[in-house]
Amino acid sequence: MPTQIIPGTVLTDLVNAMHVLKEKFDIKSHCPCVGKQNTPLGKIPSTNGVSQVLQNVLNYSNKISLCKPELQQQNVMQKLETNGSSSPGSDTSTDSKLTPPESQSPLHFLADLAEQKSREEKKENKESPLGKPVKEEKEHPDTLETINCKPSSLMSNSTEQGSTLRDLLTTTAGKLRLGSTDAGIAFAPVYSSGTQTGKSGRSMPNILDDIIASVVENKIPANRTAKFSLKQEPNEEIKPERKKPPADEPSKLHSDIPHSWLCDRRLLWLKDHRNSNNWKLFRECWKQGQPILVSGVHKKLNVSLWKADSFNQEFADHQGDLLNCKDGVVSNSSIKEFWDGFEDLTKRPKSKDGETLVYRLKDWPSGEEFMALMPSRYDDLMKNLPLPEYSDPEGNLNLASRLPTFFVRPDLGPRLCCAYGVAASKEQDFGTANLHLEVSDIVSILVYVGVAKGNGVLSKTGVLKRLEEEDLDDNMKKRLKDSSETPGALWHIYVSKDAEKIKEFLLKVAREQGVEPTPEHDPVREQSWYLSRRLRQRLQEEHGVQGWTVVQFLGDSVIIPAGALHQVQNLHSCVQVINDFVSPEHVVHSFHLTQELRSSKEEINYEDKLQVKNIFYHSVKDAVGTLKRCCEEELDDMEENS
Repeated sequence: MPTQIIPGTVLTDLVNAMHVLKEKFDIKSHCPCVGKQNTPLGKIPSTNGVSQVLQNVLNYSNKISLCKPELQQQNVMQKLETNGSSSPGSDTSTDSKLTPPESQSPLHFLADLAEQKSREEKKENKESPLGKPVKEEKEHPDTLETINCKPSSLMSNSTEQGSTLRDLLTTTAGKLRLGSTDAGIAFAPVYSSGTQTGKSGRSMPNILDDIIASVVENKIPANRTAKFSLKQEPNEEIKPERKKPPADEPSKLHSDIPHSWLCDRRLLWLKDHRNSNNWKLFRECWKQGQPILVSGVHKKLNVSLWKADSFNQEFADHQGDLLNCKDGVVSNSSIKEFWDGFEDLTKRPKSKDGETLVYRLKDWPSGEEFMALMPSRYDDLMKNLPLPEYSDPEGNLNLASRLPTFFVRPDLGPRLCCAYGVAASKEQDFGTANLHLEVSDIVSILVYVGVAKGNGVLSKTGVLKRLEEEDLDDNMKKRLKDSSETPGALWHIYVSKDAEKIKEFLLKVAREQGVEPTPEHDPVREQSWYLSRRLRQRLQEEHGVQGWTVVQFLGDSVIIPAGALHQVQNLHSCVQVINDFVSPEHVVHSFHLTQELRSSKEEINYEDKLQVKNIFYHSVKDAVGTLKRCCEEELDDMEENS
């Protein structure tokens, strides 16, 4: 695996530069150290990537081993017994001899090589006053820890500053021995004997995987949430409250942008996807966590590329996963079978009881495969993306575009989402995409609608009657009566802050149906629910949760922020193209979601998929670099004029 070596002070240097530039250009700051940016950050000991959490564990463990060896041995024995290990506690002094099992530790060989140099440094440290490090730390409170976490009492009381990987190996070699772990790694758990954790979690490294994770990331303790928490909603950050403008003010300010308002002015409808000023009005609603509707994309697309017959002719020999939308069963089949029944009801497979199946072709193709397999369609789509500043892979406000070209970028699409409509089904209380959420922002473009022909299928008039049951906006009802408009899909969208209420409601409904959910069950993550009209009414009455009901017509783009819950029911057969992006307004929420998914045993590599931390770093680095270049140009101009 390729290794990227990064200087240990790179984040500190970047934070210092960011604060200096904020002050110079009078940029408003929202970080916890606001008001302190005028004071340069104090120099902190170089840790070569070792995080503060891990350093505290090592320093405190050493202190106890030197002061109270007997007490430490008892505590270590208790810790190891609770974790299924019987290895005795060991003295970390350099003169102590390791037991045979411990001497076989893979870390022990490396530690021996570094031990001699470690002894020399410890002799040098003894010559300096013991209280000096603590004093210096008190005199310089504006360190990097003021940005990320509160200085630990363990660190402030320690007289050792083990600051390199060599110290890590030397200090922990005596505490590790061969043994089996859950991950199958030959390292025993490592704990600090002086720190206890609560029932809800742990705060100390457990196995080698945790040590590595601790080395590369700075974790924010729970007691820091009062000052700054990444779990806050994007619109609930430290920003001061501002008075909301009158309801008609946005329309007056943006009279040059064709738009209207839906759902009691809670949903922005942009009517011209090519208007270059759309992003100005879009941003006002987007930062409030609202979805956006954009129309007219189909008018500029090459229609022949997106028809079902075109896909059927080009990719008849391909295989794909077909999802039965009613029971969730997935089967691998020929894509030709799917496209044959896309607009012909008689060619669709049927269930044992004779009911026509509603299939969805799962995310085929996606990302680089889409570009390689369908280059003409990819180009056609990229030229007509709505809000390209945000949704384009190289858009200025798509933070994913800030990742360097030599990175393996996350797969953010585009991807096809094709499914039959439910119009031909007797029961219509299921969706083609159950209630779920995405960790990134998404735009879903309806590029083709196919009205199926065959016995028993509902016509456009039948679909209109179906939609009469929905609580639709007056403007949507007018569009339904317009013969030039073709309705394709019905969306129900909920703001991210209502996620916990919705989960609680679904668990309650499951219990009413005689199903007792397991403690780790997450109905949204598992995508096992579609909220019928009756359930949506109960949700609003019992929990006060109100969402958006949106009919997506041909050429409409539905843009949804990260974390917003949504479900889709295709009325007719639809071809939708979904493209993911990472906006500045919701990247913090994306980070929070990836951290939640990472802790789940069922979800694998969600953080790798989006690379939120890399996106954070390179976005700030680019911004700081741009401002630095501006400063250099100003200095050059001043020198030329002088």
